[in-house]
Amino acid sequence: MLVLTLKESLSVPLEAESISVDVFFEKKSISDIAKLPVFYGRDRYELGDFFDIKGSIDDAKILIEGDLTKVKRIGKGMSFGEIEIHGDVGMHLAEGMKGGKISVRGSVSDWLGCGMSGGIIRVDGNVGNFACASAWGEKKGITGGVVFINGSVGDDLGRRMRRGTILVMKDAGDFAGCGVIAGTIFIMGKVGKGLGAEMKRGSIVLLEEPSFLLPSFRYSGGFKALFINLYVSFFEREFSVKLPEKLKNGYFKRYMGDFLQLGKGEVLVCSS
Repeated sequence: MLVLTLKESLSVPLEAESISVDVFFEKKSISDIAKLPVFYGRDRYELGDFFDIKGSIDDAKILIEGDLTKVKRIGKGMSFGEIEIHGDVGMHLAEGMKGGKISVRGSVSDWLGCGMSGGIIRVDGNVGNFACASAWGEKKGITGGVVFINGSVGDDLGRRMRRGTILVMKDAGDFAGCGVIAGTIFIMGKVGKGLGAEMKRGSIVLLEEPSFLLPSFRYSGGFKALFINLYVSFFEREFSVKLPEKLKNGYFKRYMGDFLQLGKGEVLVCSS
């Protein structure tokens, strides 16, 4: 395992997209890894100027420690291996991720997993706005992968997601699932306004009844969604989490929408 320890707190953002298993694996030696470029504000530096680096990348694993709240774009484009982060981390974590696994023992700022197409992300704390959302001007968001958030998440979760699976264990902000084209979002806590606005297809699964649902969604009956057990089994096995029993065996109310779009999306609300 290669261990990176931040030397001191940062006063401005550090652009560190070179912190990736793919990039490190090409360099191999610690001396070459330490020379990788990073940008501190507008100035170019080397990775070794900010991190103490020790260990080996031979097992394709990276451990990062320290106050990383101003460190951006860790794991950009990563396609294999594992990154474990101890502490809070800044914006654009796992941007464009294609494979592998990133785990955070802390919270994450905005734009988690933007543009990801594969891999697994686990966050033990909270996440900011635009998690797994489409970048400004992009017609689609994430196209694959699994994201587990053990806390709450901000606004615009999963905006325009094309494929993939997201599980949020607590609350989600406004416009969760806005413009979803396909994929599945599970939210175990409360949701804000605008849930599923402009949704075309896909599923949003709620454990709690939303306080407000857009009038462009229509109730279409209730049923036992047995397929959800497959998701639950995967989540519990992969993330060592215990999900509520009523999610496994409950009766779900189904709302179709958004009928201002295709109207083929669904919001499933667990009612018992």
